[in-house]
Amino acid sequence: MNMHRYFATSVVASLVLGMVFVAGPLFAQNRPANTASHANAAPLTRKAQQQTFTGTIVKSGGSYVLEVAGTAYQLSDQTDAAKYVGKQVKVTGVLNASTDTIRVSNIQPAM
Repeated sequence: MNMHRYFATSVVASLVLGMVFVAGPLFAQNRPANTASHANAAPLTRKAQQQTFTGTIVKSGGSYVLEVAGTAYQLSDQTDAAKYVGKQVKVTGVLNASTDTIRVSNIQPAM
């Protein structure tokens, strides 16, 4: 009787292990391969691009702005802009179109 119980237990154990080896890869196909890589993925938002604007620095309403073809752009760097009042300049930076503000990275005389 013990021999039959041992044999039956061995058969059941073999079947269970066989199912684990066969079914394991099938279940793995429905999961992302590496969830850590998804957590570290770059955001889908587009990075703002630097642009160069050529115009004149003027004082308007207590702050310095860049006038380009009739449009006044607010400038994030007021200290550097003050050096070029009334002069033609090239301003490099990122434009926030909803506020017409340029996040300035460089201001230099236009040549």
